[in-house]
Amino acid sequence: MKRLPQILFILLLACFSFFYTDKVATILKSKDPLLEKIKEKNKSYVVNPIDAFIEGSTVIPGLNGFDIDIDKSYDNMKKIGVFNDNLIVLKEVSPNDTINNYYDKYIVSGNKLKSTIGFIFIVEEDSNIDKILEILEEKEINATFFIDGAWIEANKDSLKKISDNNHEVGNLGYKNKYEESLFIWTNNNLKRNNKNIIKYCYLENINDEVLNLCKNYRYKTVIPSLIIKKEPLKEVKKNLDNGIIISFNINKKLESELKALISYINKKGYKIDLLSKHLNEKRSD
Repeated sequence: MKRLPQILFILLLACFSFFYTDKVATILKSKDPLLEKIKEKNKSYVVNPIDAFIEGSTVIPGLNGFDIDIDKSYDNMKKIGVFNDNLIVLKEVSPNDTINNYYDKYIVSGNKLKSTIGFIFIVEEDSNIDKILEILEEKEINATFFIDGAWIEANKDSLKKISDNNHEVGNLGYKNKYEESLFIWTNNNLKRNNKNIIKYCYLENINDEVLNLCKNYRYKTVIPSLIIKKEPLKEVKKNLDNGIIISFNINKKLESELKALISYINKKGYKIDLLSKHLNEKRSD
């Protein structure tokens, strides 16, 4: 017991020494010309984030900004002792108002400053996806399949193929209807048979009842910019634009034109991507 005060004193001294050393290091760092140079350069690297765009009941994703990660950039350059642009580390800065706040709005497009296109394939009760999967694999395209619960019952092997080819799946309800019990049933079947599940609902027209159902389960709701049922290549050529979401009904016409359609989009400088990536607000994607 007699040594307890000595032990406490030593511990307090060690804590104070650590605090003091850390404080001195912080002060010295703050006065380092290298750090000042990095902060000064930050102005030329800043890209302001863009808020999500709201219009009535619809929303379009915003876009992250960029800023210099001061500490990481300083640590990189301190090792060589001089400023070097190549050692600058950037970090993304989220918008103040992000799409992640809006489960009660219809998403109608990706951000128009991104040259990506979101591809959706609608898988209904009688759809055959084999040819579509074959073309997507040949063209090295990843896409999103919204799948009807009635189709899942007879096509569990095909559902696994979607996952194996790194596509993602969304819940299309059951026989083109979103009802709560069947919505849950379809979700459970998707989770059992596919690893790439996205929390989105799909509509082609405004339906507040479905919007509210999906919102209650923290699902966002998408209404595509372009809904193609009959003339895929013709419609894409006429309507192609930054940020659009395109949905396709699977049929023989699509099978015959999909290769040419993908080639046309790529030649125009657009990247086809998964819906989840297309709608996120990261610039780096």
